[in-house]
Amino acid sequence: MGTGSTGTSVFSYLPLLFLFLILISGCLHSSSPKNLAGSAPERFMNLTEIRLTSNTSFDTVPRISPDGSKIVFSSRKLGDKPDKFDIYALDIKTGDLKRLTFDRNFNWAPEWSPDSTKIVFTSNASGNLDIWIINADGSGKKRLTFSDSQDFSPCWNPDGTAIAFVSTRTGNADIWILNLSENSLIRVTTSDSTEASPVWSPDGRKIAYISNMSGTFDLWLIELGGMRKRLLTSGIPNVQNPVWSPDGNKIVFESFQPFSDMEGGNTDIWIVYLNGNGPVRLTSNETYDGQPSWSRDGERLVFVSARSGNADIWIMRSDGRDKTRIASSESEEYYPQFALNDSIIFTRDYKYSRDIWILRIRGDDSQ
Repeated sequence: MGTGSTGTSVFSYLPLLFLFLILISGCLHSSSPKNLAGSAPERFMNLTEIRLTSNTSFDTVPRISPDGSKIVFSSRKLGDKPDKFDIYALDIKTGDLKRLTFDRNFNWAPEWSPDSTKIVFTSNASGNLDIWIINADGSGKKRLTFSDSQDFSPCWNPDGTAIAFVSTRTGNADIWILNLSENSLIRVTTSDSTEASPVWSPDGRKIAYISNMSGTFDLWLIELGGMRKRLLTSGIPNVQNPVWSPDGNKIVFESFQPFSDMEGGNTDIWIVYLNGNGPVRLTSNETYDGQPSWSRDGERLVFVSARSGNADIWIMRSDGRDKTRIASSESEEYYPQFALNDSIIFTRDYKYSRDIWILRIRGDDSQ
C-alpha cells in the first residue's frame, strides 16, 4: 500500500520503520466534544463527494482548520523531485487556493494553531529539518528551531502557546517543547531510545508519544506537571500514529505486525483507555487498517482500510462496531479527517497525482 511518503534521502539517518512512522503520521487534534444532531449511522449513508483540488499536483497530508473554514496541505508539482513540497491553504466555501511557501523545499505536514491563524510545519529550507511557522495568509514566515540536527513532527498545545516536536540534537530522537512566549526549549524525554509522534492531550497537561525503549515501539504518556512517564501498551508490536479522543479519556493508535513467513505485514487500529482498560483491538484484518480520526462528538472513527482490495475510507463506532465503507473508487483514498457537521476530508490518487476531496451530508450547505 502506498502512503504518499517522499524524500527518503532527507531522512537517510533514520531506520526505515521510523521513516515510515514519521512520514504517514502527524499531529491530528480532536476538536472539543459537541452535541450533533442526526448522529445515527444512517447519517453517513447519505453522502456526496466533492473534489476540492484538481490539477497536475500531488496534494497530501490535508488538515482542516479548527474553525472548519480552510484546509492546509503539502503539494508537489508533477515532475518535481520527490522531496519538493510547498504549503497551500484552501478556503472550503469559496474554493480560493493560496500558496503559502514558494521555496520548493521539503515543506511538510502543516498543522493549524488552535485559533486557526497560524500554521506550523517541517522544512529543510535551512539545509536540515527545522520547525517553521507562517500566518494563515502567508505572511510572517519564521524559522523556530536552530540546530545542526533534525527537528520535525511539530504539534501545537491546545492553547497555542507551545509546540512539541521531535529532535535529534542530543544524538537520538527525543521529544522537546518550544515555549513560544519565552522562546525557550524543554527536553521532555531523555532516554537513549527513539521517541516520536508527540500529541498533546486536549487539556494540555499530558503528551502521548511512541518509544522503542523495549525494542519495539510502544505507546507512552508523560504528565508534564511532574514529568512522570507511564507505559500504555506492552506486547503490541510497532505502535504508531496515536490520536487523542475529544474528551481526553482514550487514545487510538495503529499497530504494524510483520508477517513471519513473507515480506510486509498488516496494520490494525487499537484503542487504550486512560482509566487503565485496554488496549483493545478495533480492527482485525490481514491487510491495512489505519489513519484513524475522531468525529467531533467522539462517537465514531473514520479510517483507511484496504480490506476490499484498494485503500478506501471507512467509518466505525469508537468501540469497533458497525464498520461501513463510505468512500471507494478504483483509486486509493487516504488521510481522512472529520470536518464540521460530520463532513470528512480525504485524498484520492489518480495515477501520479493526488487530490483533496470532501464527503458531505446531502443537503448540508454549511461548508
